[in-house]
Amino acid sequence: MGIGGLSPSRLKYQYMHPSRVIMAVVLCKGASDISLKGLWHNSCGVRSSAPRLYLISPSCSVAPINSHNLLLSPKGYEVSSIGRIKTIDTPKMADEPSVKFTSLGAIIQELNVDGQNIVLGFTKKELYEKYNTPWFGATIGRVANRIKHAKIQNLNNQEYELEKNNDPNALHGGSRGWGRRDFEGPTLLQRNGKDTLLYTYTSPHLDGGYPGTVEIKVFYTASKEDNRSVLSIEYEVEIVGDECNETIVNVTNHSYFNLTGGETIDGTSAKLLTQHYLPLDNTGIPFGRIDVHPSKVTEPFTIGPNKEAFDDVFVMDRDVAGIPLDTRERPLQLLAEFHHPVSRINLQVHSTEPAFQFYTGQGTNVAAVDGNPSRGPFSGFCIEPSRFVNAINEPDWRHMVVLKKGDKYGSKIVYKTWKDPK
Repeated sequence: MGIGGLSPSRLKYQYMHPSRVIMAVVLCKGASDISLKGLWHNSCGVRSSAPRLYLISPSCSVAPINSHNLLLSPKGYEVSSIGRIKTIDTPKMADEPSVKFTSLGAIIQELNVDGQNIVLGFTKKELYEKYNTPWFGATIGRVANRIKHAKIQNLNNQEYELEKNNDPNALHGGSRGWGRRDFEGPTLLQRNGKDTLLYTYTSPHLDGGYPGTVEIKVFYTASKEDNRSVLSIEYEVEIVGDECNETIVNVTNHSYFNLTGGETIDGTSAKLLTQHYLPLDNTGIPFGRIDVHPSKVTEPFTIGPNKEAFDDVFVMDRDVAGIPLDTRERPLQLLAEFHHPVSRINLQVHSTEPAFQFYTGQGTNVAAVDGNPSRGPFSGFCIEPSRFVNAINEPDWRHMVVLKKGDKYGSKIVYKTWKDPK
């Protein structure tokens, strides 16, 4: 057998099933690349292309893939790795969403709607490592957004100093936050009857200055609902070390959306489902109160260059005392919806979280590199569902971010996309 001029070097493994056999053959290309091709044989011995498994690694290491669950999937998946960056198209069917992820930061690399990618990102792992200062698509933690003066005033009966990577504050868990860490995975599994990808990362004690060893699980599920493509994200975090009894957690996804297919988000219609927000000081820290936003954001408005710029924390739940550490049992709420009249693409963002940051990307500045286009101001917008900013240092808010040993932090985010007919 030969594929693309390559020849098999050895049989890596064989998985037997009463009616099917999966054979994985390692294909080598030069001294630095190695790929693993999965072949599906049905009961008649006819080779099929689904599921298709690809792995490439300069170190010739193969990431763990759950072959049993891959067999159970009727849809067919393609997994690839470039260096240690892994992507998966989930699934490759015309009536389902097409999504790509990377194990670096459990990043959403692509989210395609009718063939158009609507999230900003890069094509290679090394480009994310060097140029992803905006945190394109990243899993943000240990604490999303800002912590005042990069200081936890009281946790485990002591004070903790954090990295001031957004002077004078800490931002997104520090310059080496979770969005810039290599996650384990993906593992393909079944949750609630749906194919789901799992990424995990163990954050050590005092990682970024944060106490306690914790494990985060990121679950991605792609599905179809009422002719709309649905990408669901679920976060789960637990303390797994013995260094302390409590830590703080606030996780979100930092995707930048562009529905236009152009250089900017110009002409995109937006509508938020709340008028309430947290007024901020000039460093992005809330004053500690909930107020009414001066703009009419609950009515459709247009975003883009020469329009009002937003970088605000909006509040969905004003019953602060009732916000739990694990919000996953709460009903999903529609946070915001977007539409572009030319591309006809729609996006809805739902979550169980009590707040979200709405950012129109006015500060984005990434140069063109290695075939990736430049990304300037207003090239993409963000909706970042999360807990209240600087919650740990506000007595009435801290309960929503303090994770104690034996408890779980949890949250859900759901993106729904579709294209209107002509």
